[in-house]
Amino acid sequence: PHLRHQLAHRGRREPPPGREPSEMAGRPPLTGGALVLLALALLVAPTPSLALYTKTGDVVILTSDTFDEMVVKDDTYWMVEFYAPWCGHCQSLAPEYEKAAKELKAGGRAKLGAVDCDVEKDLCGTYAVKGFPTLMGFGADQKEKPETYSGARDASGIVSFIKEALGVKGGGEDKLAKRLTYADAYTFMHFEKTPKVILLTKGEKSVPSWFTSVAVKYKDGKTRHVIFAYAKHEDEPGVARNFGVTEFPAMVYVQSEKGDKGHHALITSEELGSKASANIKAAKAFVDKCKAGIGEDDKLKIPSFPQPRVPRKTADTKYKALSEDNINTDCFGSSKGICIIAVVDAPAGDEFKENVKMVDISKKYRNDPFNFVFVDANSQGDFIGAFGLTAKDVPKLVAVKTGKRNRYAVYDGDLEVKPASEFLDRILGGDMQFKNLASLPDFEPEYLRNQKGDDDTGDTGDGAVTPSEDAGEEVVE
Repeated sequence: PHLRHQLAHRGRREPPPGREPSEMAGRPPLTGGALVLLALALLVAPTPSLALYTKTGDVVILTSDTFDEMVVKDDTYWMVEFYAPWCGHCQSLAPEYEKAAKELKAGGRAKLGAVDCDVEKDLCGTYAVKGFPTLMGFGADQKEKPETYSGARDASGIVSFIKEALGVKGGGEDKLAKRLTYADAYTFMHFEKTPKVILLTKGEKSVPSWFTSVAVKYKDGKTRHVIFAYAKHEDEPGVARNFGVTEFPAMVYVQSEKGDKGHHALITSEELGSKASANIKAAKAFVDKCKAGIGEDDKLKIPSFPQPRVPRKTADTKYKALSEDNINTDCFGSSKGICIIAVVDAPAGDEFKENVKMVDISKKYRNDPFNFVFVDANSQGDFIGAFGLTAKDVPKLVAVKTGKRNRYAVYDGDLEVKPASEFLDRILGGDMQFKNLASLPDFEPEYLRNQKGDDDTGDTGDGAVTPSEDAGEEVVE
């Protein structure tokens, strides 16, 4: 009766604005049969589907036509919400889901999508969706069997869950795969005997998610059975260089032994494959094989890296102009062992443009077996010629080792602190190729240089020598 009363009331038409009720007279009210038909129509009429997300938002609208290409075949981590627009919980989640999508989009490592199950019934049936909302995580190794999210239905909970799945700590450094530097490589490999795996990348903004997916498989609570790290070739070229890697990505398994001994094995870019799913499968098989024991044919010696500097009393900085007085004490006969010579254009002593950089470099390595000096290339042509250099080649760094065999190495890069440090680190790590030096060159004293200038003015060309106007010397017939 209540419904009938409402329908009967709905059947009475109100006059439009500006018209009197009397103007509506003569139009018959709805009859009982008509009311029944109207009631049935209202009950069975479909409710229009009101999507909770828009094409311009940060949540990607997914359909049966786009799902496989965008989610399943993509290496990116996806979280997908399967929802119904009439669902109250879905409506409450929508603004939080948008907020999470915006935050994760900025990092570029995860995407959030949504499927309207009122429209995409078959797609929701494929993933056995039984309630709304249902959220699933499609990681690089979870494309076929996604993980159902059952955490807090707010932006913070969703973001934390995804970052945990990606192995990200606080949105920054990776917990499962730390970033490795050249300077820390020795400590990382030899500090403890737990096996290590290093991913060598090029062109990647951060550690690939597939690599952290592999790393998590070797973690049991707080115990790590294998420790993972990655090195970006753009920032740490020395790591790949020492392992002899030129194609990226590549992965190295390291097993250290007593002291700084040990061995490593390598899986190449070609062997890893081009897709995340292939990367995970190949990497896990490689690690498992190495853990079981690296075969003799695959076993390689761990290359040398600089050992960590032992904290000790800060030494005085050794950096000065090279002269005939100090060449045999501060350079070729130095107790420090290795003389680092800056070959520069310095006619006015230490007033050359690279001097500030050299001061910084010498301070940085004050506790290492280096002695730093600089020499003017224009006035010491014979001296620098022993190292294959001319005055046109400045600036250069030359490292000279003296002893039973005299050897040298030349640094050809920019005389800046970072690239020059890489050159010096390679020397410390035993990774520098030195050339043989037949004999140590002589440093020409200033008085001889002056005398040579005087002789030039007095040479007649016929073997006779005449004094210059201010030489104050007698002529020798």
